[in-house]
Amino acid sequence: MLESQDNQPSYQAEGERESIWSIARRLRNWYAWIFSVEYLIFLGLTIWDEVHYQTGDNALQTVLAVRRGMTANILDIAASAYVALEGVMLAQWLKERDQRKEREAIEKAERAVQMADKAVQQAAEQAAQQAEQTAAQAAQMVAEQVAEERQRWLAWYERMQEAQRAGRPFTEPPPASPGSPSQNGR
Repeated sequence: MLESQDNQPSYQAEGERESIWSIARRLRNWYAWIFSVEYLIFLGLTIWDEVHYQTGDNALQTVLAVRRGMTANILDIAASAYVALEGVMLAQWLKERDQRKEREAIEKAERAVQMADKAVQQAAEQAAQQAEQTAAQAAQMVAEQVAEERQRWLAWYERMQEAQRAGRPFTEPPPASPGSPSQNGR
């Protein structure tokens, strides 16, 4: 099978036929074979009919009758062989066209799967980056809160130490931790 310029399968090459009714060069042997088989079958049937149903003819009359019967039907045999060959070639062309369409559909599906895989991979990478950024921001916030809490405790501890050195009573309660009942108003 050959591909034509528009990428459609073609069962004839350019210049392979002289007319639409001629047999393609590469198919002439097949045509001759089909024609010969059909001719021999029809010849046998004609002889059988002449001998079986036309009794009383001598050998020459039988041969001439067979010749007349075969001559009248030779064009039918030629056309039948031509149609059979073209039918086979058309079936082959249709099969190859369907296979090409199937290959194209598979390639298109494979490209779609690749694109989907790429999109999923990009989405996963973006999600990982966002998770990483969120985790870094959360860690920074926790570190800042810990530093603030430490500063409050150090300031309280410093005031407690000054009161003890000065000998005065220290009644200030320790600072509340974030989320403790005293800070939440409970």
